[in-house]
Amino acid sequence: MAAKKSGSRNGLSAADKQICDIVEMPASRNTQGTGVLVAVVQGEGTDRKVLYHSEKYSESLPSGRHAKRHDDTIVQLFSAVASPRRLTMLKAMMAGADSYAKLRKAVGLSAGPLYYHLRELKSAGLVEEGQRDVYKLTQRGKHLLLIADSSVKLVTR
Repeated sequence: MAAKKSGSRNGLSAADKQICDIVEMPASRNTQGTGVLVAVVQGEGTDRKVLYHSEKYSESLPSGRHAKRHDDTIVQLFSAVASPRRLTMLKAMMAGADSYAKLRKAVGLSAGPLYYHLRELKSAGLVEEGQRDVYKLTQRGKHLLLIADSSVKLVTR
């Protein structure tokens, strides 16, 4: 991938420079506060393509009625993956489990509780239902799972 090479890169580590190159972001852009950069990158071999990225630099988060919808989405997504059973189901789907029988075996639940957890995951947009008793991890579900897994390293330092 050919990255835009703009901005000063003095004082940046090689890893920081690589991150700036991947998201095609000038390293000299003025930012304040602690920041987080999340990029969804599609890779094939050594080629990388940024599908989209989001960054946040701040010492505070927005509040008020404009932030309510955003906050509701955060709560819905975090609630959906807050259950160890649902997290196990998402990981099993990412590994290829797609049928009711495979999911039931992966998490060891009977029909009622399994369908309850599937309904919660579908409601959050993390899972979609295909043919009868076939379930698929959505792009949102895959991204959330990868972001959550990567975030563990950041928040447990």
